[in-house]
Amino acid sequence: MEPKFAMLTSSRCSEDGNVFYEQNRSATQHTALAEFLVYVRKKGKTVRPYLSVGVGAIHFNSGANTIRSLIEEGIAAPGAISSTGLAVRSAVGIDVFIKGGWAFRFSFDETIRGNPISALLTPPGKRKLAHFQNLFGFVKTF
Repeated sequence: MEPKFAMLTSSRCSEDGNVFYEQNRSATQHTALAEFLVYVRKKGKTVRPYLSVGVGAIHFNSGANTIRSLIEEGIAAPGAISSTGLAVRSAVGIDVFIKGGWAFRFSFDETIRGNPISALLTPPGKRKLAHFQNLFGFVKTF
């Protein structure tokens, strides 16, 4: 998989002084999840809402590139970050059946896991990583 490029920003304003940096980074993420999906309505209905929940593992790898901005010398931005950890995913969605087993699907999901980046920031972050997606497309059901 080609690495994606991102910007990592950290800032702190206090009486002791201001700290700020922006760092260009490259990152990849690989995910393996097993999910349990439950339809809310019986098969054969034109509109079928569903719920799903799953668990799995996520491997995250990020490499440091250049620091774009820096206030307060001596602050170290994170170097390479590599982490593998458990994740929980939940989703809600709806299938609208069209013809021949084909359906239009809209889904909103969230994946939550520990945050390998937060502890390395100046100041450290306090939130878990959360990944939200709105997906839509066509699916073939059997």
